[in-house]
Amino acid sequence: MVMMNQNGAARVQLRRLIVSLSSSQQLKRQGSSTSTCRLRLLPSLPQRLTADRRSFYVDQSQRRHRRLGQNTFFYIRSQSTLTSNAFWKSLDNAVEDGNGASAQQIVENVVEEYKKRLQNGPKINGTAQKELLDTRMFSMVLQAWKNGPCVSVESALAAQTLLGRMISLAEKGLLLEKPSVLDYLAVLECWGQASKHDDTSRSTILKHVEELWNLLPAEVVTNGYEETFYNTLLEVLANSGQGEHAEQCLEEYKQHQLAGTRSTENATAVVSTNMCLAVIQAHVNSSEADALERAEEFLSKMRADRSLPQPTTEFYNLLLEAWASPSRQRDFSIAAARLERLLDEMKQARVQPDATSYQYGLEVLARMGEGIRAEALLTSLLKEYTNQFDAGLKPGIKPFRTVLWAYSNSHHPDAATHAESVLNNMEELCESGFDTCPETWDYNLVLKCWSRSRSPKAVERAMDLYGKMVSPEASADAEDVASSSRSRCLPKPDITSLNTLLNTSGRHEQDFQLEQLLWKFYYRHVNAPSRNPCPDTVSFSVVMRSWSKSKDHDAPERAEKLLKKLESLYAEGNKNCKPDLQIYSLLMSCWAKSKRKEGPWRVESIFRRLQAMAQNGNLEMNPDAACWNIAINGWVGDGRRAEALFMEMIETNRNNPSAAVMPTAVTLTNVMNAWAKTRSSTSSQCAISLLRKLQRFYEDGTINVKPNVVCYSLALESLASDRTVQSAIDAEEILREMLASNDPVVQPNVVSYNCVIKAWSFSGHPEAFAKASALLKEVIRQSQTNEKMMPTIKTFGGVLKCLAESNISDKKKRAEAIVGLMKRFNCNQDKWTQNVLSDCLGRRK
Repeated sequence: MVMMNQNGAARVQLRRLIVSLSSSQQLKRQGSSTSTCRLRLLPSLPQRLTADRRSFYVDQSQRRHRRLGQNTFFYIRSQSTLTSNAFWKSLDNAVEDGNGASAQQIVENVVEEYKKRLQNGPKINGTAQKELLDTRMFSMVLQAWKNGPCVSVESALAAQTLLGRMISLAEKGLLLEKPSVLDYLAVLECWGQASKHDDTSRSTILKHVEELWNLLPAEVVTNGYEETFYNTLLEVLANSGQGEHAEQCLEEYKQHQLAGTRSTENATAVVSTNMCLAVIQAHVNSSEADALERAEEFLSKMRADRSLPQPTTEFYNLLLEAWASPSRQRDFSIAAARLERLLDEMKQARVQPDATSYQYGLEVLARMGEGIRAEALLTSLLKEYTNQFDAGLKPGIKPFRTVLWAYSNSHHPDAATHAESVLNNMEELCESGFDTCPETWDYNLVLKCWSRSRSPKAVERAMDLYGKMVSPEASADAEDVASSSRSRCLPKPDITSLNTLLNTSGRHEQDFQLEQLLWKFYYRHVNAPSRNPCPDTVSFSVVMRSWSKSKDHDAPERAEKLLKKLESLYAEGNKNCKPDLQIYSLLMSCWAKSKRKEGPWRVESIFRRLQAMAQNGNLEMNPDAACWNIAINGWVGDGRRAEALFMEMIETNRNNPSAAVMPTAVTLTNVMNAWAKTRSSTSSQCAISLLRKLQRFYEDGTINVKPNVVCYSLALESLASDRTVQSAIDAEEILREMLASNDPVVQPNVVSYNCVIKAWSFSGHPEAFAKASALLKEVIRQSQTNEKMMPTIKTFGGVLKCLAESNISDKKKRAEAIVGLMKRFNCNQDKWTQNVLSDCLGRRK
């Protein structure tokens, strides 16, 4: 960017904007020392403007007359509609309304008539008249563009184009006076406003601003407008995130100001605070990786350079806010360290941090879950306020709430205890007149802390907090508690409070107790709805999830009862109790995990119900991948039904792509597991056949997830269950296939090896021990570079079984060697392994 030179001569290189209004041949001014040539200004001065505005125009006209010479006589008359009061009034209204388009159209009409008069110009007493366009009307259009409510890039570009026309007309001698400094400033301000509202056109804005800057006349300095222009330019650079250019611009301005001084050693600040703030803002808005570090360097420069103002709290807060912003995607631990260092730096520089300064630090610590550090920072704020009683340091509710937020994200074992202590402090300060009265949100944060706590007192403390919120004092009308500041600190609970309490209870209590608590809340709402929220869909889902994990025989029936109640509440008009897909999937899980004979049928029945609801128009109930997975897993042990359901899922996706639900890795695992747990003479071959089918589906794009090592291991498990030599041979062939693939997704793990060792142990093959021993050596060798390949008790147990059933003469010696390996790999013997080992040692009768 070409800027003003630094030698004090405020000379600016002009770049012409080529805007052709009439012919390309430049018109020359015709003048004489006598008064024979009369100049007429079009249009004439308005007659009904306000006194101040009229005097302004008269003063401007008189200055223009003096500059054109003492012998020049202006003949101004009102004979055209263009020179009427209506013209100026309309133009003035457009300026006040900020309607640049309307103002420009009004002036365009003048220009069109002016062109006609140039061609057929009138004569008076045989003397040719020379008519000049009035600069004022163009200036007013520029002001109209600048006054727009939301100046766009298009508006700023229209203003700059008009300025170019003014320059061209002035050079051709068709304009009374060349554009003034204020005209240039109006266009620059248009770009400044456009840069605030349009983040997508930064390069375009900067390009046009540079063009405009290179057009600035020397009067910018001589007329005292230099600071205004630099301020506006810095604003554009700040909005565009041009930190480096902003610093260069500021340095150029500073050198201009210092050029007239004799010495810079004792210089005072020659740059305004707003200019320096714009530089910091430019760095903050920059996308450069080191933008904030460069902003800090500029702060250091301000402290060292006497010609710049000293940084204030406003400067530091701008930088603190940037470090605290999550949009920068920085490591919050680095951001927290920077924030704490900047706060210390402020104190050392005797720049008083205010409550906002501390708030930025608290927010970063809260996102990190650093509750202890956040509370320590809050304590520092309170101490500063206690020592100084500065209104800017008086804490409100926000810093306390941020500390509660920090504890709610914390993994500290005592986070809930600390959070409740902060809540109590808020209530005490509230009684002392501070604006720290806890609200429902604050209580919910503490309840969340207790829901994550492993303390045995978690449920008790959460119940006590909730009890305070539903107490009569907390729910009384405002006029009843106006005299009690304590009552103001007890807000009513909302549904989040209730659900958080249920989650807390669900972590520590049995499913029966949790369901009783749900019904307790429900009947409280029925009896006192103003003080107690009604349980919603989430509330019921918390209890149903507890039942889905229960081993109780009646868990499915209890879950169904809850679902029916939820459906009843929704039918009665409670929109917050609408059963969703998750509720039905939880009921499916209850039946799938019940291990009851009718379980798979009940799971599929619920699944078909969801499909029917979707077909009837309730698309929210269209089964998702989780529902399909539960339905398929419900048929574990019946590979035929599970595979049939899986193939239905594939066909549904083919026939109805808009409602497609693609199988996931869990889907493939569930259908393979169903065959692995099926006890039939053909189950292993069906499992292998399905595995090959899944491979083809992935290759032809039918499914977008590849069969992984778990799917292969389940196929190996199915082969091991056959207890035949051929199955053992097939299992090892698949293992070698997995190794040869070099595909990390299907590379065998220790479970895969265990399945093959198990297949050999059940095969009865005379070489089974040799095969199993070779596999064990492979596992041990791979474990040296891969911790996930460490042999387990099942690995050694399978090898010992092969040894026990072999005809090897030195069984005892080999068994003792295997026991030594078990100790080496810290594998504790289970009962089954002990029995097999006893067989090897000949101890079991």
